[in-house]
Amino acid sequence: MTAYIDSAWGGNASITVRGRGTPGFRIYLHQAGTGAMLGTGVVGADGDYSFMTQESTLLMYGGQTINVQVRETADNVSYSDWSLYSSVYIS
Repeated sequence: MTAYIDSAWGGNASITVRGRGTPGFRIYLHQAGTGAMLGTGVVGADGDYSFMTQESTLLMYGGQTINVQVRETADNVSYSDWSLYSSVYIS
């Protein structure tokens, strides 16, 4: 079990992320290297996920590029390995 980021882009204190994972599993988006949780979504029946997050944590990254990565879980106990990271500019 592993989740992948296909695309990620930032906006005004927001991040939209799309990718692939295990159908029905929950995806967690984190800042790479720090572990700061930035958002969550669910993988659809087709194995794709897409969600936008506007966590208040993102406000402190305005005007910066951060690296993000995802991992997935079925039960919030066992998690997949981390995905490769993607760079996102937060406006």
